[in-house]
Amino acid sequence: MSYNIGLRTRSIAGEVNIFDSTQVRWVRGGVTLDVSQVREIDGKKQLGIGEFLGKITATDKYGPVKRSAVKTQASSGQKVIELDADVLGGAAYFQVGDVVIVNPGDENEEEGTIASIDYDDNKITLEDNLSNTHDPGVVVKAKGGLGEAVLVLGETVDFRLDGGDVSTYGDQVATAFDWARVLSARLPRTPDATIEAELKNITFA
Repeated sequence: MSYNIGLRTRSIAGEVNIFDSTQVRWVRGGVTLDVSQVREIDGKKQLGIGEFLGKITATDKYGPVKRSAVKTQASSGQKVIELDADVLGGAAYFQVGDVVIVNPGDENEEEGTIASIDYDDNKITLEDNLSNTHDPGVVVKAKGGLGEAVLVLGETVDFRLDGGDVSTYGDQVATAFDWARVLSARLPRTPDATIEAELKNITFA
């Protein structure tokens, strides 16, 4: 993927202005967003401008970052993990079938596949029981690249195909950037310390 290293200005029409500066470094040619990684809500698959994007290692496509943290202790022998809604939306971006890493980098790290999700209560249920106990604050993230932020989405994206009905979706090419000063309060999700560290060239004002 090539980058346009030069800084450019962009006016925002019909979008929430998330920028606190006119200088933005855009990814040349845009990025391909994987529709399969976007949850359908109220009959729509959409991502808002300012969404944090990860890169799928298997395909080089992009999707929304899927990461949160354990809210209440998840004990070994159980399948349910309650996620913290204040950490990147809790369960909101995860989907059934996602493979997640629990406590990555720790000696108690383990993986599991999501069998079901209670979005109202921010609880994911894994196919198999946990082998270890995980305390509140332990990271839960998608495996395969979407657990880490690498870019920020530069426009709101609707995944409906042109001329298709509301159930006809497809991958979309969209603008994205890796250098800018943005207004945190106008982003779809509040950045935490990990997001800020991963997106080191983004200033969150």
